[in-house]
Amino acid sequence: MVQRNKKIDVTDISLELVEPHSVTVEDIARQLDEDRDLAHRLGKPGAAIHATMGMAKLYGLISSQAEIADLRPEPEPKKYSDLEIARRLGFILARGAHELDVLNAIEKKHIKSS
Repeated sequence: MVQRNKKIDVTDISLELVEPHSVTVEDIARQLDEDRDLAHRLGKPGAAIHATMGMAKLYGLISSQAEIADLRPEPEPKKYSDLEIARRLGFILARGAHELDVLNAIEKKHIKSS
């Protein structure tokens, strides 16, 4: 039979304190390194990258997405031949001249209609 509304004296109950797990940064890094190796063996590059990023965050090397973007190498500036530079400048000047012609035509229409 179940007893209801039974009072319990909590002073008689002794609680054993449990020590927190002693996991170190090195332990987590080792686990992530093992996970990364496993991901490579299984042909899962995304998982390997995720483990690598986890280690970088763990060691405080990266704390935000913006910092991840900063890690990408700067693209090397394109090298153009003199002929390519002349061709591109000619295109820019021709486009500017065309836009100027269009503006002049609009202005003439505006003056005639006034």
